[in-house]
Amino acid sequence: MSATGHFIPPAFIFPRQRMKAELMDSAPTESLAIYEKSGWMTGVILRHYLEHVVKYCRATSADPVLLILDGHSSYTKSLEVLEYASQNGLSLPPHTTHKLQPLDVSFFKPFNTYYNQYVKRRLRAHPGRPFGGFQVAAAVSEALGKAGTVNVAVNGFKKCGIWPVNEHIFEEHEFQPALTTDRPMLSPSNIQPSTSAAIADQSVAVVGDHSLVTEPSTSISGDDKLSAVKDQSVSFNELPASVLTGNCVIDK
Repeated sequence: MSATGHFIPPAFIFPRQRMKAELMDSAPTESLAIYEKSGWMTGVILRHYLEHVVKYCRATSADPVLLILDGHSSYTKSLEVLEYASQNGLSLPPHTTHKLQPLDVSFFKPFNTYYNQYVKRRLRAHPGRPFGGFQVAAAVSEALGKAGTVNVAVNGFKKCGIWPVNEHIFEEHEFQPALTTDRPMLSPSNIQPSTSAAIADQSVAVVGDHSLVTEPSTSISGDDKLSAVKDQSVSFNELPASVLTGNCVIDK
C-alpha cells in the first residue's frame, strides 16, 4: 500500500509444484499467483513480485518510487533483487517493523480480523468441510476489500512518521534496548564474587539474573531450579567451556 492510499493487487504464494486455476477463484482482480514447493518467499519470487509492483506503480528510473521492505534474507541476499531495486529500495532495520512498517501498524490487524470472520462464517455454513488453499483467495478478497481503505493506508504511513515526514514521532523511551538485549556481558568484571546461592548445600555463581552452573553435566529445569552441584567455590576461570544460563548455552 502507498502513502496516498492506493493498494497494489496482492500476490499469493502457494506451496505447490503445479498451479491450478481454481486456486485463484474469487481472488482480488489482477492478483499475482505464484507456486513454490516450500511456500516461502525466495529471491526469485521477490523478483517476480517487484516486477508486479513496478507494473502497477509505474516506477521508472526517471520517476522512481521508494519501496520500503523489512529485512528478510530473501530480500537482502539476492544480488539480482538488490540490483533490480538498487535505485528505489529501502530495507527497514531488524526488529523495528512493529513501529516502522505501515502494514504492521495499521493494516494487518483489521485484515486478520475480517479474514478470520470469513473463515468462521464459511466453516459454519459448510460443516464437516475443511478450509484449505482453494478457499484462501476468496477470504483474502473479502478481507482486503474491507480493510484496504484509504484511511488505513494513509494513517499507517503517518503513524510511522514516514509521510508526512516526522522524525520526532517516537518518544525517547521507545529507543531504549529491549529486555532480551539489555543484559550484562559475561566477563570477570561483572561476576559478583561474594554472591552465591545455596541449594541443598550446593554453590553456584550468580551474574545479574542468570545462574552459572559449575558442572557441564548439570541441567536446569523449565522452572529454573538448579539440580545438584558439587560444593565448591566458583570463579570465572573455573567455569566449564560452556555454561548454562536460563535456556541458553554461552561459550567462553
